[in-house]
This record gives sequence, C-alpha cells and structure tokens, in this order.
Amino acid sequence: MSNVVKIKEYQFNEKMIRAKDLSKIFVGISQATYESWAKQGIITRYKVGGSVFYKLSEIERIIENSKEVI
Repeated sequence: MSNVVKIKEYQFNEKMIRAKDLSKIFVGISQATYESWAKQGIITRYKVGGSVFYKLSEIERIIENSKEVI
C-alpha cells in the first residue's frame, strides 16, 4: 500500500499569486524588480517546486501605498 495522501481540496489562509502573473498587475515591471523587493523585505517570496509565489495581500498593500493624491 502506498503512503501517498491525496488532498482533494486545500485552502490557504492567504491568496497567493504566481510571480509570472504579476506582470498582469504591474505592466512593465521585471521579475528582477520583484526579487529586489523581496530582498529589501517589501514582499515575501515563496518558492514551491519550480514556481515562485507572492501573497496577494502584500501586492495589494504595495498598490494601496502607491496611491497618488491629486
């Protein structure tokens, strides 16, 4: 018998976004910039297998803190 456990559904406490999908939110910002933000502690980088993820709440915080009042 196998020791593999099948998980039908798992819900994260936080919504995550793939690094490659950030380009849909931040048009024109490179992956190197996201890596720099992670090194500066602006966002946290999570690597699972070969994919990199970021917390959507941290991305939303960056957007909210970047508002320009005119």
